[in-house]
Formats: sequence, structure tokens, C-alpha cells
Amino acid sequence: MNQASSPVFFPVSIRKFVVMSTVTLGFYQIFWLYKNWKLIKLKEGSKIMPIWRAIFGIFFVYPLIEKIKKSANSSNVSTNYNSTLIVMIWIIVRILSRFSSEFLPLLIDILVDFMFALVLIPVQKAANNLNLAIAPRHDRNDRFSGWNIAAIVVWVFYFSSAVNEIALPLIWGK
Repeated sequence: MNQASSPVFFPVSIRKFVVMSTVTLGFYQIFWLYKNWKLIKLKEGSKIMPIWRAIFGIFFVYPLIEKIKKSANSSNVSTNYNSTLIVMIWIIVRILSRFSSEFLPLLIDILVDFMFALVLIPVQKAANNLNLAIAPRHDRNDRFSGWNIAAIVVWVFYFSSAVNEIALPLIWGK
């Protein structure tokens, strides 16, 4: 891939980002962190380890969000988010996701995973706009792959069990 078609940060459409973050129960965001840190490592030639920055994302999400914002702003791509606020909300949602699996019904767990994605939409928009400005011919990653579709199918079964968890007691009165 030549420089003119190389994105600066991980490209993914907002629709795909939200869907995949939700249906993978947040694991797509670990993948998202990994892919972004991997591109940063390649661009900067640094010795960072993207996999560890993804796994321990709670410690590395702020520097990533700031890198995206500073890169976008230095390329005259506007950003309209507060990195600190996004990270605070992201951490709160992450904590909620830990409690939801212990104490709350599956449907709430699904809602928390959806909120996980919503929090990062402004950041992904900035990354996408920067990629478009720097590498207009890059692959925008807006199609769902076979693996993506498989994850969606599994999620449909998961969602069905969440609905059954709520609906069956109402129907049967138990």
C-alpha cells in the first residue's frame, strides 16, 4: 500500500464500529485499540507493543484519543470532543460492563456494550476525517466481513436469550 492510500489511524465506518463493538460485547474495541496502536508504531517507528496497549486499554485509551485529536488538529481536521471527558465516560462504562455481567440482566449488558461504542464515535469520526484528508483512496473499512457477520449471528442468539430472560417470566408469570 503506498503512502497516499495509507490511513493514519484505523479506519472503520461509524456504523460498523457501533455494530461490531456491540455484538462482540466490547471485544471489538480491544481490536480497535490494537489496530490504532499498530499504525502508530509503524508511523513513528516506536518500540511500543500494540497488543499490550490494547489489552491494558484502560491505561492507553487517553494517549490514543489525544494522538488522534492532535494529529487531526495539526492537519486542519476539526475535532469536537474533550479527551478527558470521553475517557472518564469510557472508564465508567467499562466498570458498568464488569458489574452488568454479575448483577444485571443480559439486556442491560447489551445496552452497556452499545454505550461503549457511542462514547468513542467522536474519536472515530476524527480519525476517519483525518484519514480521508491524508489518504483519500484508503480502504474505509465499511463492509462487514464473514467474521463480522458470524459475530452478528452469534449476537442475535445472545440477544434472543436476553429477551427470553425478560419475556418468559412475564408470559408464564414466574
